[in-house]
Amino acid sequence: MLESGGRPVTRRAEQAIWPADALPGIRPQFASKSVYDYRTDSTVKQPIVDEGSNAAFDIVYSDAQGVKKAVSGLQVRLIRERRDYYWNWFRR
Repeated sequence: MLESGGRPVTRRAEQAIWPADALPGIRPQFASKSVYDYRTDSTVKQPIVDEGSNAAFDIVYSDAQGVKKAVSGLQVRLIRERRDYYWNWFRR
């Protein structure tokens, strides 16, 4: 977008969106361990599952105010998205 004088206009707005009356939340039951984060060149603590073991989680269903709701037959899917890489493509 450009302003009337031709200079680019940059704006940013952030707003939390709660897309439903209630949503599931997830918390790992496994311990946090110190790991090296090459993106920030620092050591951070994050939940790590030991190799060969199962990952267990606590699931909660609550509204935007944090009030827990009863639910039966709740199905959730855990998806790990890797966002620390990029693709280069060029036509030969």
